[in-house]
Amino acid sequence: MAVELDLRRALVRAGRDLYRQGMMAGASGNLSARLDAERILITPSGSAKGRLRPQDLLVIDPEGRLIAGEGRPSAETAMHTATYRALPGVEAVVHAHPVKAGALAAANRPIPTDTLPEALVAMGDIACVPFIPSATTELADAVAAALTWADGALLFNHGAITIGRSVDAARMKMEILEALSDTAIQVQMLGGGVPLPAAEVARLRGIWRQRRWEQR
Repeated sequence: MAVELDLRRALVRAGRDLYRQGMMAGASGNLSARLDAERILITPSGSAKGRLRPQDLLVIDPEGRLIAGEGRPSAETAMHTATYRALPGVEAVVHAHPVKAGALAAANRPIPTDTLPEALVAMGDIACVPFIPSATTELADAVAAALTWADGALLFNHGAITIGRSVDAARMKMEILEALSDTAIQVQMLGGGVPLPAAEVARLRGIWRQRRWEQR
C-alpha cells in the first residue's frame, strides 16, 4: 500500500507541475504509472490534471480494463498499455499537449536533437508518429513501436508523449521535449541549426543508450 500511495502522489505532483507549465490545459493529457505486472495507475477521463487527488486515480489491468476507482480510464489508455507491454523497463508514461511541441506537431515538423549535446544525452532522438486518429489501436501500436527507440515522440496533429523509469523521469523528459521544441522553433527562425560532428552525435547517442533504463 505504501508503494501505491507514493506512486499516486507522484502522479498527482506531475500532473500539477505540467498543468502549471501550460502543458495540460483544461482536461487535456493523461499520466500513468506501472504498479506491478498486473496493475497500472492512470488518470481518469475528463479530469483536470492540476486538481487531481491521489484517490482520483484509477487502477486498470494491462489490457486497460478497470480494476478499481470511480470514473472511466483515460481515452488514450490503449496508448499507455501498449507502451508498457512493448517496453518492460518503462515505469511511467506522460501524454501532454505542450504549446511549442504542439505547434511543431501541428506543422508536422520534427525536433532535431543533433545540434545540442545535452539533448542527445537526455533524450537520444525524439520520434515522430504520423497522424492517426486518437484513442485507436493503430495509434497505440504506432506509439509503442516509436518508443522502443526513443524516450519521447511528437504525435503529429495531436501532442507529445514521454516515458521513464519513474514518474519524475517521464515528467522531466516532457519538460525537456518542450524546451527543445522552443529551441527548434527559434533556430528555424534564424535559418536552421548547425549539426554536431557525426562522430560526436554517435558518441552521445551511445551515452543515452547506456543510461536509458537507469532510475532517473
